[in-house]
Amino acid sequence: MRFDNQPHNLLWEEMDSAFYRTGYGRSVIGWESDIKTYNQDDITRFHDNYYHPGNAILLIVGDVEFDEVVKLAEEKYGEIKAKPVMRHYPNQDPVHNAGLS
Repeated sequence: MRFDNQPHNLLWEEMDSAFYRTGYGRSVIGWESDIKTYNQDDITRFHDNYYHPGNAILLIVGDVEFDEVVKLAEEKYGEIKAKPVMRHYPNQDPVHNAGLS
């Protein structure tokens, strides 16, 4: 992955792992070793569980009218079904090991 071809990134990866239990220790783009194990069903299930209005934030900035923004948001996103919000709180240390000793 593009991340692994920079030596200082391994240091950041290990530092992130130290904060794993806090929510700050997960790689934004994912661990390559994990990604290689995913299949289509895993990806579809993840998308279905997490990509929905309950996990989204619509942020509007600028000289706009509130009513116009609401109307546009309803037109563009109104048909997307809401689902219960799933929270994931890791309760174990990551399996990842960058091979540093």
